[in-house]
Amino acid sequence: EISRMGAIVAVAALSIKLHSKQVVGQLFVINE
Repeated sequence: EISRMGAIVAVAALSIKLHSKQVVGQLFVINE
């Protein structure tokens, strides 16, 4: 169970990082 929770947390962190990168990219496009 612990390893499963760790995997879920890792996937969630990855998706958040990817999403934040998309948001930052959109902001840069809007600014330019």
